[in-house]
Amino acid sequence: MSVLIPFFIAAIILAAFVIIEGRLRQDASSRTFTSTEHDKGTTRLVGIAFGSSWIVLALSVPADFLAIGTLAPGLVFTIIGILLMAGGLAIRVVAARTLGAYYSRTLRMKEDHRVVSEGIYRFIRHPGYLGVIVMFLGSGLAVANFIALALIALLIIPAYLQRITAEERMLSSTLGKEYVEYAAHTRRLIPFVY
Repeated sequence: MSVLIPFFIAAIILAAFVIIEGRLRQDASSRTFTSTEHDKGTTRLVGIAFGSSWIVLALSVPADFLAIGTLAPGLVFTIIGILLMAGGLAIRVVAARTLGAYYSRTLRMKEDHRVVSEGIYRFIRHPGYLGVIVMFLGSGLAVANFIALALIALLIIPAYLQRITAEERMLSSTLGKEYVEYAAHTRRLIPFVY
């Protein structure tokens, strides 16, 4: 099976992610790329990881023609990858809707900021980040290329781990005991594990 169709499906899902992201942010301060002192360069880092992952996906097309890194049976990996992408996107949307006005592009606090612990946030502290990680890893599987999958993992996962570290510092320093208690009862990305 040619990688062109899976590549285009993955690209459409990622493009939908970009469009949906813009619409989920409720005000200008939530949409801005201007970072605060809390951001610590993580918005830029995540952006670089996104852009680099897109390049890796694009390079999977010629790699497929040269049979470099191809996973077999490709159709099985493609289906799993597309399902993971759709699931990751759904998790991201649910997380963003649960956060509401607190959902922002850069790390920033709102005047009335509080700990959100309802919905999906009862189980994990950063479901939106989990959704993006799953979606991008799914894209590597969708093109059925283990090199693409490995490179995307090496780009996306460290970027989000750094983002989580910066965000948790911001939330614990500004929300104090309320956030510390919430963090003590939840995991960062994977329930009961991490």
